[in-house]
Parts: sequence; C-alpha cells; structure tokens
Amino acid sequence: MLVILPYHHESVEVYRHILNDEEVRFYFDPLLEHHPESGQHSARVLMGCIDLGYSLGYGDDDVLMMGQSGLLHDIGKVGVAVEILDKDSALDEYEMQDVRRHSRIAFNSLKDFSDSRVRKVVVACHEFTDNPYPRDPRKTSDFDDRRSDDPDLTIPKHVLATVDMFDSLTHPRSYKPPLSLRTSKRIIAEEFTANSVFADMLSDGLRLAMVA
Repeated sequence: MLVILPYHHESVEVYRHILNDEEVRFYFDPLLEHHPESGQHSARVLMGCIDLGYSLGYGDDDVLMMGQSGLLHDIGKVGVAVEILDKDSALDEYEMQDVRRHSRIAFNSLKDFSDSRVRKVVVACHEFTDNPYPRDPRKTSDFDDRRSDDPDLTIPKHVLATVDMFDSLTHPRSYKPPLSLRTSKRIIAEEFTANSVFADMLSDGLRLAMVA
C-alpha cells in the first residue's frame, strides 16, 4: 500500500491539532466506532489534504479547514449498515443508493459545525467522477440556493476528492486489493474530472512510502 508522508513540517502539528479537537471528535468518533476502516481511511485523507493544502500555498486557516473536511468527509457512513460497507462483492442498485446517501447525511450533520465551509467541501467529495453524486457539476439544474457554488472552495473540493480517490485506490477494501501507483494514476486519469494537477502532485510531488 502507498501512504502519504508529510512533506511540510507544519502538517504534523495541524494533523495532531485536528485529531485532538473536541468539536471534530464529536463528529468523527461515531464513524470510527461504527466502521473503523472508514475512520482509518479518513485519517489518511486528513494528512493528504493538509499537506497538499500547504503545497498549494494555502495559509494555516484554510489548511485547517481542508484537513477538517478530509477527516469528516465520510461521517455520513454512520447511516449505512456495516454489512454494506464491508460487502466483498459489487453492491446492487439499492445498496449503492444507500451508500450514496452518506454525502448528504454528512452535509446535514455538519450544519452546526463552527466552520461552515467544511460541510460544503465534504458534500462535494464524490462530484468529480464519471458518475457523480449527490450533484452532477455538469448539470446546472443540480445547483440551487441551498448549496450554491462557491469559487473560493473549488480547489479545496478538488483536493479532498483527489486525496480520497487516491487513498481508496491504493489501499485494500473489502471488495478489492490495493492497486499499484501506476494503475491508480491510470484510473484517475480516465475517470476523475477534477483538476488532474492535484493527482500528479500526490503521486509525483509528495513523498510516498510503500508499506506492507
């Protein structure tokens, strides 16, 4: 498996700060208890978002928000049965619909979170693929006043989506083994609709380590 090692020394401090934040843990701990694998994935995405944020020149406040979004992006999976999350074969149509609910669940759950930007980034995590959800950025009808597009959050959304997909591909899941860096890069190039420069930075510019 490939893991992202922190390139910026500030990343470790921010990582620890977020993991020790009481407000963040209020939202994150139920996911960790419900599905530890999703919690571990989220912790890796947290580090990737922080480090990529610093690499892109963002300041501490924005990097903090990006890291919080990374850790909390899957909290909606507390509403999905573990049997579905751990299924070792393809999901059927109804199971897939159930899983796809998690983005909106997270968005609604974070309505009182102190940084209102976090829920807007979190809910967009899966909107940059060939089969996006809960909204399709290619359809203007999917954009309404409840969640209008914020240009200042475009890059943070792309960063979260990139790190999430990269980690999902390069780590084992119940339905697949970890994929190689070469295969992961090919899949991202073919299926990912966010800015490809962020995937290139993850796979080429940041420090990666192979672990057993």
